[in-house]
Order: sequence, then C-alpha cells, then structure tokens
Amino acid sequence: MDESQKRIDPKILQAILQDDTVRLLKQVLTTLEKQIPRGMVDATEGGEVFSGDRVVPFQTPIFGISITNDGPDSIWVAVNSEAPNRLHEIKITETYKVDMGAAVIKYIFIRVPSGTASIRYPRYY
Repeated sequence: MDESQKRIDPKILQAILQDDTVRLLKQVLTTLEKQIPRGMVDATEGGEVFSGDRVVPFQTPIFGISITNDGPDSIWVAVNSEAPNRLHEIKITETYKVDMGAAVIKYIFIRVPSGTASIRYPRYY
C-alpha cells in the first residue's frame, strides 16, 4: 500500500470532532450562565446625594437597577455612562428602572444640579 492509499480511521476523526464539539459547548454554557439572572435583589442602598456628580461603581456587574428619588430635589442619572446626552431626569418620588437583560451594568452616574436628593437603588443580580 503506497502513501496515497493510506486513510485515517473514521473513529479517530469522530473522536476529534466530538472533542471540538464538547469544547465549544462548554464555551456556550459559560456565556449563557453569565446571561441568566440569579434572581437576587440586594438590600436597598442609598442615602443623601449632595450637589454635584457622583459615580457609584458595583463590585460585580448587575442585570438591572431601580432608582427612586425621595427628594427634595430632582436628579439626573445615567447607566454605564457619564455623557450628558445619556442622562435621564428623575423627579421627586419618581422611579427609573433599567433592565439590560445581561449582567452588564458596571456603574451608575448621578448628578444633582442643585440642592440635595435622597435616593434608593436596589440592584438585581
């Protein structure tokens, strides 16, 4: 039998293909696990927010947040951004909810243009 007639055993090719398939499935599973919320809500954090700007970072990325302004002044907030065109106004007693569908929220930016505001912002993991 010469070199051109040698063939690789199909069982070996199947084993290689199955190994590649398992590796890819593990990658898909890892990605999906990051996108499935754990159904946890942390304790409400918040308090006095003074005039000016504040960045509130999170230790681990979160899926969603519910920001409630208890007053006495309006606030402006943005999620994962400090750009002025992305700010959303939250008036007194209003709640602003954001659900990204994946754990991608790394921080919120809060701006109190004048006065102070007390806010609450439970986070969803």
